[in-house]
Amino acid sequence: MLPCCLLNALKHCFLCAGVSGKLEDIRLGKETINVAQILQITYRQVHTLGSSRYTFCTTHENFAPANIVLRPNVILFSIEDERVKFLEFDPSIEPLNTRKNPILAFTQITAPRRMIIIPRFVLPQLVEQLGNVDNKEVVWMFHTCRCGSTIWAQIFNALPNWTVISEDQTMLQSMSYSRHITNLSEFSKTKEFEELVTACIKLYLNIVPKGNSLLWRAHGVSGTEFMVPIIRKRFPKHKLLFSYRDVLPTAKSFVRALAPLPRIAQYTRTIDIESERPNEATKYARLFYTSGFDIGVCRKVLRKVQLQPNVFEWYVFMWATRIKTFQEYLAAGIPIKCLHYNNLIENPQRVVKEVFLHLGIPEDLVKTGVKSMEYDSQSGLIIDQKQLKKVDGWKRDEAQVKRCNRVLELFGLPNIDSEFSMHNIK
Repeated sequence: MLPCCLLNALKHCFLCAGVSGKLEDIRLGKETINVAQILQITYRQVHTLGSSRYTFCTTHENFAPANIVLRPNVILFSIEDERVKFLEFDPSIEPLNTRKNPILAFTQITAPRRMIIIPRFVLPQLVEQLGNVDNKEVVWMFHTCRCGSTIWAQIFNALPNWTVISEDQTMLQSMSYSRHITNLSEFSKTKEFEELVTACIKLYLNIVPKGNSLLWRAHGVSGTEFMVPIIRKRFPKHKLLFSYRDVLPTAKSFVRALAPLPRIAQYTRTIDIESERPNEATKYARLFYTSGFDIGVCRKVLRKVQLQPNVFEWYVFMWATRIKTFQEYLAAGIPIKCLHYNNLIENPQRVVKEVFLHLGIPEDLVKTGVKSMEYDSQSGLIIDQKQLKKVDGWKRDEAQVKRCNRVLELFGLPNIDSEFSMHNIK
C-alpha cells in the first residue's frame, strides 16, 4: 500500500501531464472544440495596483467550449501573439459600475474570479458568432490623464440606460506583452492591428446590456489614440470626445497621483526609446510615457533634450505626444468634440448641457449629470482626493522647466506656463 502523500503526488503528476497534453493540443491547433482553459484565481494583492503584469496567481481548473467567453460577466483582458485572455467576475462586483469601480483597469487586476484563455486563432470565429453588436449608441472619451475624464465617466454612469467602460487595460496589456510589436505607430497602420481593434471593440460591445448606450473612456496611456482612424472606418456612427487640461496643472496632478503607485512611477527608469527590440518592461514604459507616439519623432526630440528620469518631465512628454496626435486628427477633419477641464469645473451646468445637446441626450438629464459631480469620481481608490491630500506636491525646478519647455517647443506647443486650447492648430 502506497502512502497517502505519495498517492497524492502521483495524482498531481498525472493531472499536470493531462493538462500539459491538452494545452499542447490546443497550441498546435489539434483541439478545436473544448479550447478554453479555465484558471482559478487563488490569490490577489488587492491593494498593490500598477503591477506590470497581474496581481493574482492562477491554477488550472477545467476546459470548456471557447464560446464560454461570450457570457456577459466575462470581460476581455488581452489579445496576445498566441492566446487571448478573458476575466470572469462575480456579478456582485459590477465591474462596469463606475460608482463602485471608477477605473476598470484596477478592477481587472484586483477583483476577477477566474481567468479564461483561448488560442488566438479561435478569436475570429467567436467574433463572427456575436453577430451585429454595433446596434447601440457609442461615445468614446479619449483624454490626456488627470483632466476630468473620470468625472465624465461618473456623469454618464448616473444617466438611465447608459453603461460606462472606464479605462480598461486591454490595449495596454495586448501591446505590451506581444513579442513581435516593437513599434506601435507602424503596427497601427497594419491590417492585423485593424482586425485586433475591431475584435476588441465588438467583444466589449457584447457585454453592454441590451438597449443601453455606451460611454467608453479609453485608457489614457496605452497608445489608444491609434484606434481613432479604425473607429472612424469600422464604426462610423460612434462619436468621439477628447478631454484635456493645460500641461502644468496636469503634470503636477500626475506627479501626485503616481506617488501612491511607485511601481508605475518606476517605469521612468526602464524606458528606452533607442532600442529596436525593447523587452517587456521597456515596452510597457515606452507605451506608458510616449502613448505609443511615432518612435522616430520621439527619438529626434529626445536627442535634443536629455530628460531626467522623473515622472514630471516624462508626463510633459506624454502630454505633448497625445495633444499632437489629436491636433492632427482635427486638422484632418475627424469630428472630435474637445473638452477643456477648466470649463467643466468653472461652469458644469453649461458644459454638460452643451455635450448632451451634441450627443442628442435629453436636456432634462443635465441636472442628473451635474449632481453626480458632487462626489469624488475616484472615490475608493488609493488615488482618491483624501489620499492625494497626504502627498507632497511638485516643487518648481527651473532647470526642469527649461527642459520641458524645450520639449514643448520641439513639438510646436506653447510653453509650460501657458493656457492652451485644442483649437489653436499649428
